[in-house]
Amino acid sequence: MNFNKVIPIFAVTVALVACEETTNSSSNQSNTKLFASIDVNPAFEEAPPIATNVSLELLDKPTPDGENIRLVASFSERDRKLIGREFLAIQLEKEKFVLRDDGQGADLVKGDGDFSIFLKEDVAALEKSLEASQKNALANKDQKTFFARSIRKVDQKAIISFNAKNLNLGRKLNIPIDIIKGGGLSPAASIQADKSLMVTATSVVEDPTRTFNPCANTGNPTGPWTFGELMRQMASPNPSSIASDAATVTFIQNWLNTWTVNHTVAGGNAINGDDVPSRSIASIMNAWNTNSVNAGAPPGTLLLKCVPFKLTAIVNRLDLRGNSGYGFSDAGEGRLVFCAMSSTCNPMEFNVIFEYGINKQKCESVQAFAQEWADLSRLALGSPAYNLALNKITDQFTLCGTNPSKPNESSINQIRTNEIALASPWELREFNLNKAGSLFLVDVKMEPAKKYNNKNTSLQTQLLATYVNTNEAAILANNYVVPLQLPTGEDFRGGKAHTNFPPVGNVNVATNNPHHWDGSTAAPHLINNDDARQIFSLNTCSGCHGGETQTSFTHIDPAPFGSPAGLSGFLTGVAGRSVGGIAPVDADGLANNIMTVRDPAGRPSGSPTLRGFNDLERRRLDLIDLLNQPCGKLSALALADRLTFRPLVMTH
Repeated sequence: MNFNKVIPIFAVTVALVACEETTNSSSNQSNTKLFASIDVNPAFEEAPPIATNVSLELLDKPTPDGENIRLVASFSERDRKLIGREFLAIQLEKEKFVLRDDGQGADLVKGDGDFSIFLKEDVAALEKSLEASQKNALANKDQKTFFARSIRKVDQKAIISFNAKNLNLGRKLNIPIDIIKGGGLSPAASIQADKSLMVTATSVVEDPTRTFNPCANTGNPTGPWTFGELMRQMASPNPSSIASDAATVTFIQNWLNTWTVNHTVAGGNAINGDDVPSRSIASIMNAWNTNSVNAGAPPGTLLLKCVPFKLTAIVNRLDLRGNSGYGFSDAGEGRLVFCAMSSTCNPMEFNVIFEYGINKQKCESVQAFAQEWADLSRLALGSPAYNLALNKITDQFTLCGTNPSKPNESSINQIRTNEIALASPWELREFNLNKAGSLFLVDVKMEPAKKYNNKNTSLQTQLLATYVNTNEAAILANNYVVPLQLPTGEDFRGGKAHTNFPPVGNVNVATNNPHHWDGSTAAPHLINNDDARQIFSLNTCSGCHGGETQTSFTHIDPAPFGSPAGLSGFLTGVAGRSVGGIAPVDADGLANNIMTVRDPAGRPSGSPTLRGFNDLERRRLDLIDLLNQPCGKLSALALADRLTFRPLVMTH
């Protein structure tokens, strides 16, 4: 399967039935009891079955309850197995609905893999909505859509051939997925990536009322975007017991000291056997001591305000949300990115990323939060009004008390680091906040231990190839999670991620073998499917920060005070580093830039696949899709949206 080609949409019949009782018939009462016993599967929030097509059919005559539409959609064979029964429950706000494949009600044939519902729709209004979406999609001939972060063109032929009036003519109406999704929505040119998605302007990240310069001892030492204040909120047991400066300094020291000892990382319910050797933190501690002394502290006394980290970016990651049809416990993330500063106030190759979960549970509340991000594009970047509005957004996830169900009532999901300042090679680590209120080292999600990437005929290479080949369908659907252990019992997930430089600017990948994940050249060490290899490798931290995106370790570069961070071509669509700016957009608000990367493993042999990236444009279109998502009531388009929404299932 080539993800650079349009993914065809095939028509099949699916149906959903509301679980609330609508008549007094004995059969309907029986159905109500049956549906009440069928629960929404929370695992489907992150890894749902995905309908590959949705179609509608106007009934010859309405049902006794006035339903006049049959909604029809199709699932792949893999996703039919994933559902695993004749019913699939969907949640729309407070109402539960059940897809059925039992040959009853709206369902035509039992066990054929097609599930169905009768819906009550205003046909004229539905037709008008579909035509408006089609018009928008046709107007944006160059509009892009994405799968597994790679660009693919919108299926214009399917959109052109679509005729909403066929519904009234008694014909089955197949709805192209690019009409259901962002391809059919208004381009919303007013949403600007540098204001609403990736904020790196120094007028924001060096706002003296909200940040602090530990080198010059200027700014607000307790500003809401300072490294120390974020750590204070994380270290506080609850909003009524906010940590002191001294307690927060100890909290940070304990975290930094994790680099000074060797680890074998514990994760999940098993012990991961991947060793994580110690590294020296002397450069960080020297800078902290120097800053503290320069600020008037006695030698050996560390001041919280002087911790040597500088804010470089504030990032909207609502695109990491789950499928709201199965709950919204995962509504994506908000992130703040810092780089370490040396004792001479130069940026060090050491990024720290605070990754907070968004504690919004309902579609409407998530959508309202998304609108707050979108509204930033209407304000002057870095103006007092802009910075205040952004501050109100970040307070919703950075403050202690924003998620009472998590340790220290903090919304933090994890902290990740990406550095070569402490030792070589480049290393990425991940930390969680435990119930005791301390940061501790954990395994790196989606990243196997480095020993499995030998690319030779070793047992470890064979195990990697076997895992990818066995899970090929799930990986191609980007619907999998790298396990802590393999089914055969071997520790699999890594305690750290290592990567090496790709050849900068060399999209042909002819030399230097940029870091990527692969098996060897022949069975049983061969990864059979080229696209499965690429998606698996791109999903690892080391592959995404290396050869799969032609990135030199950091997507957001460390930056000195007074200069905005450089951004990778993967983010902006511009090969190399884009310093102080986001990829420009055309009159329709669509990014023109695409960074093309040749498959780093050279697959297929002789004609390696070219893949295009512009991740900020992908995130912008996703934000548009979220803002246009139907919330609050049952409708054909709301169900189509839930049935076709594919969570990103990536960590970066």
